[in-house]
Amino acid sequence: MSSLQDNNSRAGARDESDRSKMYKNAGKAEDNRRRRTECSVEIRKQKRGDATMKRRNLIIDEYDTGDESQTESVEQKANWSLKEVLECLTNNPSMPQLQIAFESLRRQLSKDKNPPIEEVIRLNLVEAMVRGLSVQDKKVQFESAWGLTNVVSGTTEQTMHAVQKGCVLPLLELSVSKDLKLAEQAVWALANITGEGPQFRDAVLEQRGLEVILLLTQKVSDLKLEFVRTLAWWYSNLCRHKKTCPGVEVLRQIASGINILIQYDDDEVQRDCCWALTYLTDGPDDVMLAAHQAGVVKQVIKFLADMLPKKLTQCIVPAIRVLGNFTSGADELTQVIVDSGVLETHIHELMKTRTPSVLKEVTWLLSNIFAGTPAQITFFNMVFAVPDAAACIRWE
Repeated sequence: MSSLQDNNSRAGARDESDRSKMYKNAGKAEDNRRRRTECSVEIRKQKRGDATMKRRNLIIDEYDTGDESQTESVEQKANWSLKEVLECLTNNPSMPQLQIAFESLRRQLSKDKNPPIEEVIRLNLVEAMVRGLSVQDKKVQFESAWGLTNVVSGTTEQTMHAVQKGCVLPLLELSVSKDLKLAEQAVWALANITGEGPQFRDAVLEQRGLEVILLLTQKVSDLKLEFVRTLAWWYSNLCRHKKTCPGVEVLRQIASGINILIQYDDDEVQRDCCWALTYLTDGPDDVMLAAHQAGVVKQVIKFLADMLPKKLTQCIVPAIRVLGNFTSGADELTQVIVDSGVLETHIHELMKTRTPSVLKEVTWLLSNIFAGTPAQITFFNMVFAVPDAAACIRWE
């Protein structure tokens, strides 16, 4: 670790210091962070097109109570107005009435355009849904979790209102329910909350959110595909907010969980895991070292190898970005990528690409290698013809 701390001072003493100042290890930590932030902003813009930080559940999918006649009866009546829902909830409702009320409320919040979130807040129905999470009836719990999912897909203020009403802890408890449909809906709501910002992420982590997500990760083989995809997206939101770090040990455990989940055989799951790692490794060297110790580099390279024949840019870009983050760190972290064999195989192949977003990542990664130790520069010159690399940079 001491060698990591001494990295900048060694870089400043290199013979080719003028060249190095353009890149990573010349004592220009602030410039390095700025460059990484600029690239990360672009990545987040790319990401926003295919998987935003928050998602509303608009699918009209009913909860199966197991009682066909009861389900049909509830479905026929679950069209109450918000005022009718409020009137029911304040007049000692029966369980069937509770089911109708909460389904009606969820349906209102699932409107494609202009869901009445503010009206729901004004009528204190968010607090009612939070209480509904603890009602000993799976349908009521499910409808409450779904309704809250859509509330916390709204503005920061709307999300804060739900959190202040105490939704986080009961959602975490439901996320480990044996009823997997209910558990998935709770995880969806938690992912929305986590994606809102650092204080929301921390609110989830402080109430054993890390324990819950790691527990679910250990049992992915028992979960349906959509549940696993939601879990991967939750990881991505956990890692997004870099302004305040939850701590190296927490990030180490998150990296270990991602390292398990990224091995799940689904492109979307692996892609979201890779995006999570782009955020997680875009930080201090000790965080990148923790991620490396969790084994993520090997899995990211495997993912990249799998995606290259498919030419899936939205998957290739985050994979290269993770590797590039490592090369932007200390020399020892750069060496991890050099020793992995990815440069002379997949990265060498990607130098031929004409996809701008991919080429940008490849060029940045290679420029960091070329700003490394004398041994790393020698390796670079052995693997890559400098004119070819220069042509790659000119195209970019």
